[in-house]
Amino acid sequence: MKHYNQLVEEYLDGTLSINEQIKFNEHLKNDQELRKEFRLRKEINRAILENDILNLRESLQEIIDTPKERTIFQNPFVISSFAASIIILIVFTWSIFFSSNITPEDIYINHYYKYPVITYNRTVSDNLNNTNLDKAFLNYETENYNKSKNFLNLVLNDNRQNAMAKFYLASCEMELNNIQAAQEIFLELIQNSNHIFWEQAYWYLALIYIKKDDIDNASLILNKIIKGNMCKKKEAESIIKMLD
Repeated sequence: MKHYNQLVEEYLDGTLSINEQIKFNEHLKNDQELRKEFRLRKEINRAILENDILNLRESLQEIIDTPKERTIFQNPFVISSFAASIIILIVFTWSIFFSSNITPEDIYINHYYKYPVITYNRTVSDNLNNTNLDKAFLNYETENYNKSKNFLNLVLNDNRQNAMAKFYLASCEMELNNIQAAQEIFLELIQNSNHIFWEQAYWYLALIYIKKDDIDNASLILNKIIKGNMCKKKEAESIIKMLD
């Protein structure tokens, strides 16, 4: 596989072959370092775009402010129209470039993150009760997701209504790329709002639909997040604009 910097640059430039693009997307799903490089490169490109437009505006303003001998620049209206036309053309061209490269997979990668363990503020050595939930969290934090699932299922065997265990079980499934299994759990979790993970369950369910390129259901869930004024409202509004 090519060096990350070169590979990401070629992907964003659209110079990869179809097979290379397919391989790139597969690596993007499973390689955390590649995802970081991909996000960084996109942010740099956006920053460059903003800086280029700013520099262009400054250059055009200098043209407007400086007297020219050429007839075309003797009329301020012609100058303003000419400057505006160039800016509009560049912005339009760049907006097409970026929007054409934004896919549901891009949106998923840019918004998905592993949900942290929020239950206990303690280190591994501070494990107090050594319960199945404790063990699940310890394995979750160290990315042993299959072991974490085993302990979470033991918790759920004792209490099927344990929303915390369900939520982290779904999170394990997402980290293992078992998207359908995670979806089923999140669908169950959004049925009852009487737990602290209700809004987060909506958010991750929306991301799952985006990953599956199920735009109708993704939009439905995102709009519920917006109308319900949930914690991810701003992110949901941003994604809705990209999906339209």
